[in-house]
Amino acid sequence: MRRLNFSLCLIFLMGYSLMLSAQNKVIARLIPHEMTIQYAGNIGIVSVGPTWNYAKNDCLETTLLLGFVPAYHNYESTVCLSVREMYTPWRLNAGVSERISFCPVSLGIMASVTFGEDFWLVEPNYYPDNYYGLSTALRFFVLLSQQFDFKIENYSARIKQISFYYQANTYDLRIVDYFNSKYLKLYDIIGFALGLKIHF
Repeated sequence: MRRLNFSLCLIFLMGYSLMLSAQNKVIARLIPHEMTIQYAGNIGIVSVGPTWNYAKNDCLETTLLLGFVPAYHNYESTVCLSVREMYTPWRLNAGVSERISFCPVSLGIMASVTFGEDFWLVEPNYYPDNYYGLSTALRFFVLLSQQFDFKIENYSARIKQISFYYQANTYDLRIVDYFNSKYLKLYDIIGFALGLKIHF
């Protein structure tokens, strides 16, 4: 009987240990290992937020960005919250060093919400029905970027890798304007951004 109780306790402890280990792996995946800082890009003068890398060779990444636009002229300062999803099909060795790699193309989509008195998700009642058609607060983007990665050789260092990227983007409202106007050129609807990623 004692052996049976001991065996049951041992099985329970092993099962409990495996469950904790599995939970720790799930929790570890939820913790972001990268911080992104971006200048411009139609989501604020400066935006910052965590990035999660996953899938094979970290080809997918999700970034949550909080952007800030300072007040100017008659406009108040605003805050933008954006969720960005990027797909990087491959990385190439730069040839100079194994520590430097180049991502020739990354494709992405992004949704961004702007907070402020002049921005709304649902058209206010004082406008006629479908007066604007599109929300003034919610924008949907398509993105194209390139990136350089620099791995840190000192493995005891807190920072494992630094990446620099530049990005071109456009969003739904500009695309609609482009097709409705005879005067807009393609370069008129493209926005640009510069970014830094710090991998911990």
